[in-house]
Amino acid sequence: MDTASMKTGPDLDVRLTIPLSAVSVAAPLPELLTQENVAAITGMPPERYLETVRAPGFPIQVSKLGRLRFVVREEFVAWIRAGAALATQATDEAAREAALAQRVGVEPRRKGGR
Repeated sequence: MDTASMKTGPDLDVRLTIPLSAVSVAAPLPELLTQENVAAITGMPPERYLETVRAPGFPIQVSKLGRLRFVVREEFVAWIRAGAALATQATDEAAREAALAQRVGVEPRRKGGR
């Protein structure tokens, strides 16, 4: 535990104890996403991400560094949201899920969790 001490008067000593479990450190979101970031956030397999960003006509600029492929986070999120907006035009939940899953390149969930 971390203890902070402050004196507010000549004879007064106040201590504040904060358990370490109550403190969290939040790192800023990365500006560029790699296949590992996308897999961790969306569940999209890295291989599918690579297929998607390498496809002709992919609307987002892709930067390469060795074997990594980077996209700008804001542009990728906007692209996913655009797919979600298209998916909401579907008439039922299964069709919406299938449309969004196709947009991001994953298999839609099947009934019964399989």
